[in-house]
Amino acid sequence: MFSILWSTVQMLMSNFFMPFTDINFKWLTVLRWFSALYYSFEGLARIEFGGAKFDCSGGVDPAGVTFLKQLLPNSRFLNMSAVSGALTNPGADCVADTVALLDYYQFHRPFAKTVGILFSYWVIVHICTYSAMVFVGRKERR
Repeated sequence: MFSILWSTVQMLMSNFFMPFTDINFKWLTVLRWFSALYYSFEGLARIEFGGAKFDCSGGVDPAGVTFLKQLLPNSRFLNMSAVSGALTNPGADCVADTVALLDYYQFHRPFAKTVGILFSYWVIVHICTYSAMVFVGRKERR
């Protein structure tokens, strides 16, 4: 039962499924500090998107815009010709800055510090597991 609870906390508090800014019960976000997946997701996001800028001057192909309209059929925004035009031809100076993504998830910690936290987490979990095994082993010898 403990493993189910632990796995649930790990997954839900990883900041992957729902950003912490969208959680109504702010006291619940304290559990993120116990989630190894949170630190792993943060580290991967920092590696993948840290300081990267992508050229988006080619825009979205017309099939992609059609797909978006099918995916979001009730969106009046996508049916506007100005929006469709901006998606297909955003301009030569269009750059997607990934810092906005890191800001959205509130990933501001340096990568080296995240690795250090994950290593410490690993050591603590191993010490706790070893201690529990020794405790159970001594209890069974009696």
